[in-house]
Amino acid sequence: MTGQDHTSIPPDRAAARRRLLQTWRGLALREKIAILGVLIATVAIVGNLSLYAEQLSRGDVQKVQIRGAGNLVAGPGSVVTVSNTSHLAGAGRVPEAVVQSILDGADAEVRAMDESRKAALLERTTLDYRDMTVHWRGVLVMDPVVSRLRGAALSALEEGRFDAARSFLREASDHVRSTRGGNTSRSGATASAEARRTGLLLGLLAGEEADSYRLQPSRHSYRTAIRLYSEAAEQVGDAGPNVAREFRIRQALALFSLGEEFGDSPALLEAVQLLRSMLAPGAPGASGVVGASGTGGEPVSDAARIHTILGMVLRSLGHREDGTARLEEAVTAYQSALEALENAPDLAVEAEAWHALCGALRVLGEREDSVPRLEAAVEACRTALTGRIHEFPRLQWGAAWTNLGRALLRLGERDGGTDHLVEAASACRTALEGLNREGDTDQWAVTRITLGDALRLRGLRENDPALLEDALAAYRPVLASDVRERVPRLWAGAKINTGITLWELDNRDKASGRLPGAVEAYRKALGVFTRESHPRRWAEIQNNLAIALRDLGDRENDTRSLAEAVTAWRAALEGNTREHDPRRWGILQASLGGTLFRIGEHTEDPATLAEAADAYQAALGVMSREDAPADWARVQKNLGAVLLRLGELDREGLPDAGSGSGKASRAGSGSGSGSGAGTALGTASDAPSVAGSGAAPAAGSAAGAASAAGAVGSGTALGTASDAPSVAGSGAAPAAGSASGAASAAGAVGSGTASGSGAPSVAGSGAASAAGAASGGVSASASASSSASGAGQGGAEGAGGDRLEQSLAASRAALEVYTLEDAPLDRAATLYTLGRALLARGVRSADPDRLDQALKALGEAREVFARQDPPDPLATCCDEFMDSAREALSRLR
Repeated sequence: MTGQDHTSIPPDRAAARRRLLQTWRGLALREKIAILGVLIATVAIVGNLSLYAEQLSRGDVQKVQIRGAGNLVAGPGSVVTVSNTSHLAGAGRVPEAVVQSILDGADAEVRAMDESRKAALLERTTLDYRDMTVHWRGVLVMDPVVSRLRGAALSALEEGRFDAARSFLREASDHVRSTRGGNTSRSGATASAEARRTGLLLGLLAGEEADSYRLQPSRHSYRTAIRLYSEAAEQVGDAGPNVAREFRIRQALALFSLGEEFGDSPALLEAVQLLRSMLAPGAPGASGVVGASGTGGEPVSDAARIHTILGMVLRSLGHREDGTARLEEAVTAYQSALEALENAPDLAVEAEAWHALCGALRVLGEREDSVPRLEAAVEACRTALTGRIHEFPRLQWGAAWTNLGRALLRLGERDGGTDHLVEAASACRTALEGLNREGDTDQWAVTRITLGDALRLRGLRENDPALLEDALAAYRPVLASDVRERVPRLWAGAKINTGITLWELDNRDKASGRLPGAVEAYRKALGVFTRESHPRRWAEIQNNLAIALRDLGDRENDTRSLAEAVTAWRAALEGNTREHDPRRWGILQASLGGTLFRIGEHTEDPATLAEAADAYQAALGVMSREDAPADWARVQKNLGAVLLRLGELDREGLPDAGSGSGKASRAGSGSGSGSGAGTALGTASDAPSVAGSGAAPAAGSAAGAASAAGAVGSGTALGTASDAPSVAGSGAAPAAGSASGAASAAGAVGSGTASGSGAPSVAGSGAASAAGAASGGVSASASASSSASGAGQGGAEGAGGDRLEQSLAASRAALEVYTLEDAPLDRAATLYTLGRALLARGVRSADPDRLDQALKALGEAREVFARQDPPDPLATCCDEFMDSAREALSRLR
């Protein structure tokens, strides 16, 4: 027994085989070649279809350890784990040698990119490798020499020997050209057919060489690929218009990659020009592409595909340019794609076009702050979801629901209610049913962040801490270490939003101890959004960090935390220059001044207080009463308070100042977060500003336009808010981070109001109780008595006189804006500062008119403070300073 099957062949089948063999032997050579050609063509078609029919699983993730100087994610000699670098077709994996060659081909510019961009670039390149090898195997070439050399090139490619692969392809091209040169005796139809075959072969080989250059990301490699794709299309020419058009599409996608990954706007403009030329009537290979009617006889889905890619490129340009013109053009392109599909349905292209259209409309709504635009985005999403959504690929199905959720969130941010927020959360939960954390990490993370944002904002509006806790639960899965490896920018966005939510919870329960967690979250996010890679986002996180540290310092009476807050605000100013954004720069200067004021109060250090005054004055250098009256008045009020304190300290340094005068100023100018005189605040609410969380666009998708969930933006949500911590919303912008997009934040936080993001005003508008103003450690009674003691000394003016005059000027400027009807507590706090400065000046200069003015100002302030329920402690302070003024007047008269 050998184990072999010795079953005999049935007699009728054996006879049939003998007859077939006899027939074959009797055929002429030409007939045999024809039959073999048909058989080979059939096998090629079946093989090609089977390869392209494979479901490319996004859930199967390959982890590759990479060593050496070619490492894209870390430095020379390091070891890293790159997750999600290749999605597999069946059991085939991207070989480690290929990944290493991809990394080795990256130039210094790529290695200098931030971690997120490098990870996205690596993933896109490995996906291109997979698609390219599937394509190579699906093309059968009859010429045995070319077939052998292409096989050798593919083997070299799979071993990571890209240069060797290109050498084999060039050798194959040389063989084709030499063969064509040796067949000059042919003429007529035979020569024409030979020329067509040669053109197709040379185009195929040039296109495959171009593909290999796209696998090694650098400006030079991409430009080489663009040139080779162009040559391939020209070689093919009229011999294969569909093939030529495909090479032009790849050329456009290579231009898009160059523009998107390297910030090359001219490359994007070149791609727009190329794509539009393909859609122009009479363009080479344009038959069946122009318009949406499909009258040319070729697949009209090509028109939809080109329109979709055009929209993708225009949207990328729109993120780089001011205005909305490019985004408008992108919307038109996506709409044209959908019109073309009415005559030639193509599910993959249709899903991509709907997804892109919804995203572009949403970004337009954010850019214009337009409710109608956002409503159009919601309508487009709902139209897509009521169509053939059940037939869409799983990822596009989930993306459609995510897009709806993001658009509804944007509407909810603007309407002040909660209905849209509830709908947004519901849409995101539906999307998560179809998204896979392992295979759809970027889209899954965007959806979870959007869900968290909707819950957070609803929790703020309904004053429901439970919803804020739900928001934390929504963000938490995105904070896993494997998510950081795959989509670091989205991981960092979830960290930012977690920090903001913790900060908001802490505002509602001071005993919750959430502030340290917020500080930690912001610091970890800075590990991804570095100053070098994302200077604007880095500055926004520094602002968030400063707010949390300032609040922590106030809470624990800790000057170290306050000093760290000053460092963070100075860093934020480095990323927000006066030239680039003067209003933002002024707001940050005011916030810096507020924290320096707090430290100066704790330490009684004139130098620190002088720095605070300088910061406030710098802020006023870019603010005007006409453009931002509330901000301008608030900074004037705070400047008056810090100058008053400086004037008092100057006076206390004089020999005849009196022993008790050092305590006088601390009543009402303490570091508490109330709105009393001397409160060192920025210009408005301390609401965190939100950072975008969109996924970076992915070049080279099936439709050629995989603009994932929008790019990570840099959007800061600021209205009149000074300390608005940047909130990582789900706004699109560019990134991812890609790329780099401009995400609109969660809405403007008004001064002292809960508009936009719904974050409460925290002691910024002056409307809070001023009880904390006496928190300098001295009772109001003791302070007023000390002031009277110091006031009785009279005499020397010194530098304190100048400071006091400056304080009077600043307070009077603020009072030009603050009215008793519109801002009673802000007006009272400013009058309190004014009255104290007038009292000090009146005593020092023996001026009864100043003392009378002090009585009037303090009396008006007292009336407002006394009307509060319960009465504000500053009412008592006013009484005692008024007694001091009366005593001084009595001595003068």
